[in-house]
Amino acid sequence: MQVLIADDDPVARHLLRRTLESWNYSVTAVENGDLAWSTFLAGDFSLVILDWVMPGLSGPELVRRIRSHPRSGYVYTLFLTASTDQNEFIQGLTAGADDFLVKPLLPEVLRARIRSGERILRLEQTLLEQNRRLEERNREMKADLRMACELQQALLPQGYPSFPPGLPPERSHLRFFDRYRPTSAVGGDLFDVIPLGDSRAGVLICDVQGHGVRAAMGTAMIRALLEHIRRLADEPGHFLEEMNRELVGITRKSHITMEITAFYGLIDLEASQMQYVSAAHPEPVLSRDNEVRLLPHPAVPVSPPLGRHDHVFYPHGSVKLCPGDRIILYTDGLTQAFNPHDESFGQERLCAAIRERRQMRCAPMLDQILAEVTNFTQGRDFSDDVCLIAAEIR
Repeated sequence: MQVLIADDDPVARHLLRRTLESWNYSVTAVENGDLAWSTFLAGDFSLVILDWVMPGLSGPELVRRIRSHPRSGYVYTLFLTASTDQNEFIQGLTAGADDFLVKPLLPEVLRARIRSGERILRLEQTLLEQNRRLEERNREMKADLRMACELQQALLPQGYPSFPPGLPPERSHLRFFDRYRPTSAVGGDLFDVIPLGDSRAGVLICDVQGHGVRAAMGTAMIRALLEHIRRLADEPGHFLEEMNRELVGITRKSHITMEITAFYGLIDLEASQMQYVSAAHPEPVLSRDNEVRLLPHPAVPVSPPLGRHDHVFYPHGSVKLCPGDRIILYTDGLTQAFNPHDESFGQERLCAAIRERRQMRCAPMLDQILAEVTNFTQGRDFSDDVCLIAAEIR
């Protein structure tokens, strides 16, 4: 450890230097405050021993400069003084000193004071090393999250099929639009559209309880299950029942508790209807001319979320569809957005926002709904992931 001594008494300075060097410290000794400051700036000193009164900068003034200097690592400072005045001690500690040595110096007292300083410096080095490791780990986690975010975004629909196939998207008889806003790098909402022929499509929206990495793991499981149970996509009840059975099996084996709300609708253009099932998911909104209303849950009491109970039966409901109809699906991060008065945006405001914009095209309508919710929160961050999907019958 490098030690800097500043004392205008040559005898005291020489004795202190010899004593410290006999203890294997690397010592630099100077005779005034100005030289001490320039030497400090040029070196790498962890321990500084200062006389209270010196030519040039005084001891307290020098300590204040050391404390305000933006160098890395702590500097332990000791004052040398012949006074026992308590006010002087208070002034020195206020200036930033760590301890005092009263002249004449006793070697055993000096050794004890320096060892006390070394313990503090070692503790600081330990903390610095721990912080370095934490920062390195944080960088790794951020890189992992960026990759997970990119992968999760790739799992979401990058475009939608046309109905019937071959038509340009703007002429499709059934069009889909979405907006997704996760609260963190990765989110717990998932949606997908499953084409089932020229005039039929399944639309799924899921919300894994919570958000962040844990919720993202849930969406990854659902995405994997979708490929396995896609064969049941034209049977809404069986579709959710099989997904629930698989999720319960996975969570039981891994001892993970997970709760997922879901809505699945089978839109049939030829039959002009949608059959749908819900696993405790918020009711979709049907917008038709001047009518805007919530679609009721197919079952009373409401069917439980996915992944909670085995052998759950999900009954289906149905609604007739007309040209121009819009079905808006969403996750509860939207309706449970709170303003500073702890009022939630709620389904009633959502229906009103859709009603006011029923003449707009779908894409700007979704953008304006999100903007209205953001304005309602008055700058508060969303507490949960937000997902909006609109299906439009052309």
